[in-house]
Amino acid sequence: DRGSPVAGAEVQITRCRPACPPHAFTDDAGRYRIRAIPPGSDLRAFTPGGPSLLPQWYRDAETVFTATPFALGSGDVRADVDFELTRGGFADVRVLAADTGAPLVGAIVTLVSRTDLYNRHLGYGSPQDPSNQRIGPAAPGDYVLSVRPGTSNPGYLPVAAYTDPALAPDGVVAMVGGQTRD
Repeated sequence: DRGSPVAGAEVQITRCRPACPPHAFTDDAGRYRIRAIPPGSDLRAFTPGGPSLLPQWYRDAETVFTATPFALGSGDVRADVDFELTRGGFADVRVLAADTGAPLVGAIVTLVSRTDLYNRHLGYGSPQDPSNQRIGPAAPGDYVLSVRPGTSNPGYLPVAAYTDPALAPDGVVAMVGGQTRD
């Protein structure tokens, strides 16, 4: 998102025969080194993401080919297997009871993409403050919040929209990489 090196990103290789070597982590300049990769003509470099980074690809048959491909012969050293990472966006959500304004601890909060209903992210509460939930990292785009009260709040009905029109007109939450929405 900014074109700058990413430090601490995990990098892995896949499609090695018989097996791929362990992963590596990028340094402050975004460089990484993985030794003892078996020769191959269709190896793939990827990152599984991290606390604020989105995975470069998802591990299923349809999308494995979006990982960065490269060939490696016996004794070869490659210095040009590069890729870009996307910083995920986060949503910090506090669910309040409409009648009392008290926090609803244990509410189930889901961030659902407007363009891909299978792109869903669940909130998770902090042990220090279980009424606050953090969702992410989520890819940049438009989302809708879905809130279900949970078993500890049986008297409340589910809602499927963000309720502050000043922050999210029409219930749409615009997620931006590297930013946190409250």
